Amino acid sequence: MLYKNIQYLNDECAFIRKDICVKDNMICKAGENEKSVDAMEYFLVPALNDIHFHGACGVCANDASIESFEKMDKYMQGNGILGFLPTVITDDAQRMIKICEAYAEYKKSRHTVSFGVNLEGPFISAQKKGAHNQSYITNPDIELFKRMYNASEGLIKLITIAPELPEAIPFIKEASKVCRIAIGHSAADYETALRAFDAGASDVTHLFNAMRPIDHREPGIIAAARDRDVYVELICDGKHIHASVIRMVFSAFNKKRIILISDAISATGLEDGEHQLGGLKTIVRNGTSTLYDGTLAGSTTNLLACVRKAVDFGVTLEDAIRAASRNSMRLIGGSNDRVIILDKKLQLVS
Repeated sequence: MLYKNIQYLNDECAFIRKDICVKDNMICKAGENEKSVDAMEYFLVPALNDIHFHGACGVCANDASIESFEKMDKYMQGNGILGFLPTVITDDAQRMIKICEAYAEYKKSRHTVSFGVNLEGPFISAQKKGAHNQSYITNPDIELFKRMYNASEGLIKLITIAPELPEAIPFIKEASKVCRIAIGHSAADYETALRAFDAGASDVTHLFNAMRPIDHREPGIIAAARDRDVYVELICDGKHIHASVIRMVFSAFNKKRIILISDAISATGLEDGEHQLGGLKTIVRNGTSTLYDGTLAGSTTNLLACVRKAVDFGVTLEDAIRAASRNSMRLIGGSNDRVIILDKKLQLVS
């Protein structure tokens, strides 16, 4: 299909008017008799990439099931997210190895828009565990990581670690040779966070959430991330972070290093009610997922909805799309040349 006068987000992150032909979410050369459509009110933007997505429609990465990975994949493609990392929440060590094995098998045997695994644990702080099962939290163990990495056949792209834990800094130095390291679910102070970044960590898992708040005398991970110009993830669902703070981050941080994520869980796409996350019972009310003690437990949104929310909050569409597409690919490496088309309400057209 040839889209006439569509608003195209170019490599300089600016919208320009252009006639562009798209087939199977790829820009291509128009044929002689190509069908065309007036696309004055449409946007042609890079396909979205969600590097922190646990699941949807009743399934999640921790199921360790090819069928679950397939269902996640279908949900993402239906929402314009043509690249994602199935994200594993803290679980039993042997179970996490099994999940990695299952994903490697899935990746070999199926067509998928996922491009690796994100391990959100188990090397996190019990003090800032959020909705992770404390029974499975453990100190950094490079040998356990290597077992998981080998089980994934090298497909672990990102892992979260709390840098204040014993052996965390040596772990970061070693593991960062083969995948990206994020710090998060952590009570680390500013100096410890700086040591982690200097050792090889390059990302922060859901900035502001599951870490000490910024203080003018003890600024912690948040200020350290800005000072070291690392990547920072934001859950932009309107529940985890106030709109004003979202705007503040886009003003204070490097816009090329802000990554929007969904943190979506298996309850996404389902009705309110009781669900499970990493073996813990959750309750969803009015779209908000919590543990029974009120702790936020992931989200029930998707990345395209997060883009719309960011724009509603005052972030430019250019910056919101970049944060939901190109920035994440810069973090984990690789490329995603696919594109999507949105209407003026930022709903998916194709």
